[in-house]
This record gives sequence, C-alpha cells and structure tokens, in this order.
Amino acid sequence: MKDQKHRVLTPVHSLDDIPAFASERDEAEYWDRHTFGPALLARMKPAHPQKQPARRQRAKPITIRLDTAVLTRLRGLAARRGIGYQTLLKEFVARGVAKEEHSVCGADQEVASASAHPNPPDPKLVPPVSQP
Repeated sequence: MKDQKHRVLTPVHSLDDIPAFASERDEAEYWDRHTFGPALLARMKPAHPQKQPARRQRAKPITIRLDTAVLTRLRGLAARRGIGYQTLLKEFVARGVAKEEHSVCGADQEVASASAHPNPPDPKLVPPVSQP
C-alpha cells in the first residue's frame, strides 16, 4: 500500500468476475487492486436518500444539582426502562408540570392550552406586563 497513489487498478467488467472471498481481508486486498469498470458503473443506480427524521423541538440545556442518592435512584429507574436518565428526568418534569397546571388551572384550561401549543405558558402563572 506504500505506492497506492501510483497503482493502476484493474477494472472489473462483470459481476461474475468478482470472486467469492474467504475473509474480509481477502476482499479488502482484492479491492485494493480492482475497481468497477465503466460498464458496471453505468448499470448502477444512485442510492435512495434516506428520509431524515422530523426535527424535534430544540431543548434548552440547563444545569441542575441533584442529591447523589436521588441521581443514583434515577439512573436505576432509567436503566430498568432501557432509557437514559436525562430522558427519564425530562419525562418526570413534564408530568409534574402538567399535573401542577391541572391543579392550578383545572382540566379545561389544560386541554385548551395543550391543543394550542405543546408547551404553552400558563397565563395565570405569567406575571402581567406593567404599563408605564
């Protein structure tokens, strides 16, 4: 492989010319000396691009201090569920916020605000803007 930039690769003109390989090493050595010829390249179709998943709402990174024992318990719960502890913590916070909104605003306000926006501010909890 020292003189790889000066090496001329042998074109492969048919799939039948490609041998069965005994190992990945044999295959790698073969492709170090060979390349697809123009006829094979012309028959190839472009790969279908994979659809990108829908973008999630951007999360705001924060710093929070937790008691070591609570963090240990949280990590244990998350491991049992097969998810990350930060994901579980976000679920707990979201549930707690929804529960608090429900108790402060009542079920009707929660349903109306949830349909308008996934994380709406509660108008009863937002201080009014003072007019000069």
